[in-house]
Amino acid sequence: MVCTLGECMRLFRRGIAAELSLSRARTEKRPQDPRAWLRRADAAEQLGDKQETVAALFRAADLHASAGGRAQVMTLVRRILDLDPAHAGARRFHSLFLSSGGDKALVTRPDKPTLAKGRGEHAIASRPDLGDLTSVGSVVELRAGSVVFSEGEFGSAIYFVLEGTVAVEVSDRAQLTSRRLARLGPGAFFGEIAFLTGARRPATVVTETDVVLLEIAPDAMRERLVHDRLLLDDLIRHGRRRLLLLMAALLATIPPFSALSPERRNEIIRKLHLRRLTADEILIHRGDRAEVVCFVAFGRLEVYRPGPAPCSLQKLERGDVLDALSLATASVRAVEPSCVFLLPRAELESDPALVGLRRLAAAHT
Repeated sequence: MVCTLGECMRLFRRGIAAELSLSRARTEKRPQDPRAWLRRADAAEQLGDKQETVAALFRAADLHASAGGRAQVMTLVRRILDLDPAHAGARRFHSLFLSSGGDKALVTRPDKPTLAKGRGEHAIASRPDLGDLTSVGSVVELRAGSVVFSEGEFGSAIYFVLEGTVAVEVSDRAQLTSRRLARLGPGAFFGEIAFLTGARRPATVVTETDVVLLEIAPDAMRERLVHDRLLLDDLIRHGRRRLLLLMAALLATIPPFSALSPERRNEIIRKLHLRRLTADEILIHRGDRAEVVCFVAFGRLEVYRPGPAPCSLQKLERGDVLDALSLATASVRAVEPSCVFLLPRAELESDPALVGLRRLAAAHT
């Protein structure tokens, strides 16, 4: 399913507004948790609330500083100074960090390198007019082994690789390891899935070499997309392809898919239908005859019994499977912006190789 720009923006803002409300509640309950403040800052930034963004970022930086997290502090300080160059607290942290011999590679570089032409399936279309993206982004240098962002974080900036290479990885819950999805070089971009959906980052991106990245804030990218439909189409096309790569990695860890060949799994993936959900959107209403099996690509869903006092029955996360037909008295909603893949139940019943999946789906219900 491909949405129009207007639909994408409406879904995006609705989901982020709900996340900001949840994040405010989290920081009230856990005021000493820097992750809660960072999520609040991410949501506020995506809604264009500069004052709340800066305040939440500085609170997270202050908490990391108290715990000795120098790298985390400077990453947050850079974001604060991009939004408010005169912020006294951030400038103080920055001065203290540099005076102690800190890692200057985390500081935004003032010059604007040329955006390389893309090569390969993960690169953006080669168009001369894309070079002006460097005028609306921040150029960031990171050393090899740095984490650009982690799976499960909120944030919707988009990154273009100017120099070096990065690896895209997803966690394998069964093996407690990471699985590499792709290696991206100059001309490629990443971060578009979270930008388009408002959901958490579905993967971790780690630098394999020293890199130079162009980081484009969501507001700047949205403004550009209003006048550039071709770029939006690029983002949507690459985002869908990467979601399918993510789904292939997930299926490789779920029995009985894990016992199938990659070619056989790809045949099944081609039958899946993508569904994007905003926070609190109902996927399945109680009593519906939804003859599909749902795979959670990313995000969080809840199976609950509706009524005057709704009762939560089960939480579903990335990689979980649910047989919708077995939900006689329950509904399913998205707790936060999410993406699911739907497989018609008839496909399961006609394929002997998937008999184990029917049992797995029923066990989740």
